[in-house]
Amino acid sequence: MKRLVSACVLILATGCGAEWPKGAAKKHADAHLVIHNANDTEIDDAGVYMGKYRFTAGVLVSHATKTNAGWANPITTNAVLRWRDSKAVKKEETVSLVGIYNPGVKGVLTFAIGPTNVTVHFNKWVQSEANR
Repeated sequence: MKRLVSACVLILATGCGAEWPKGAAKKHADAHLVIHNANDTEIDDAGVYMGKYRFTAGVLVSHATKTNAGWANPITTNAVLRWRDSKAVKKEETVSLVGIYNPGVKGVLTFAIGPTNVTVHFNKWVQSEANR
């Protein structure tokens, strides 16, 4: 019975998402980080913080994005987003990447700053037919 339960847990863990290493994913597949301003107003300063590493975007006009291609630093299980809106109000939100980001898959990790919250999406890269 224990083997059956262990096998079911293993299958569920494999099918449900990433197998995250203990602590930060120091070695991971190619990843781009994107900060997207999903507001109708300007953001004066924005940044994603993962432990001691950060990706800052500076000023983002309405619906603009900034990309960090080829993020080489560790990716933590949680990321902190800090931004200052056009009224100079500082905001901060912590988001979990567990179940969203897979360290073994190449892709784009997008942090969208909306009017009321931050959302995170991970889209794996799809190799086009021309590049095969």
